[in-house]
Amino acid sequence: MSGQLGHGRDIHYLQNPRLIHSDLFDGLRISLIRCGEQYCAALTDGGQLYMWGKNSQVIPLSDDTETCFYQPRRIDIAEKRLRLLACGSWHAIAVTGIPGDC
Repeated sequence: MSGQLGHGRDIHYLQNPRLIHSDLFDGLRISLIRCGEQYCAALTDGGQLYMWGKNSQVIPLSDDTETCFYQPRRIDIAEKRLRLLACGSWHAIAVTGIPGDC
């Protein structure tokens, strides 16, 4: 594993699921989680994005020298509010905006 579980560098396997501590999400409520091949992404109720796992050019950061993120990291998406999220092997896509604001 490359941090996909989100529980730190030393945990590669869990026999039973375990919650990721809410402090890693700045105490915000998570409304959606999606998983790619070796990474995960979560959206908060307010539309903030958190990602963790292997960074195969999928996790957008200004400093992309790190190859793995072993715990959730907030991703700066400027002033945008995300509503939907999908993850694949080598991609992640998000829908921004507020429903009905078309």
